[in-house]
Amino acid sequence: MGITKFILYIFQSFGLLNLARKEQYQYPYMAWVPGLSHYLIGKFCCNNKKAILYTVCTIIKLVLTISMVMISNRILFYTWLIFIIIYFVIDMLVMNQFYKRVYKQPQLFTIFTIITFGLLKPIFIYTSKIKKVTI
Repeated sequence: MGITKFILYIFQSFGLLNLARKEQYQYPYMAWVPGLSHYLIGKFCCNNKKAILYTVCTIIKLVLTISMVMISNRILFYTWLIFIIIYFVIDMLVMNQFYKRVYKQPQLFTIFTIITFGLLKPIFIYTSKIKKVTI
């Protein structure tokens, strides 16, 4: 599972790097920083405040996941589980906006992303043909 996640991370990072270059963002290599790469997605399909909120939620998810792995605690587990569910909903809403900007049938991509619990999201980001869009 770890190898699969790493390969998907590579695909997503290359896709976001391509997006950042086409959109002429100031720091395109932010696509390779875990957590901060989601700022590029948020900035592309939402306003700046929502992009920051999405990034903060992603970082909180990473911290909670690492904490849960390091510390075996029932309260921490339930906190993590609730936050993961909330984050998944937020992530799918953001990705739906992303798909609306890059695909002709965004609902189809959103449905496949939901069905696979986000596993196809990096592939869809990588394969998207980003047009020059200014926000």
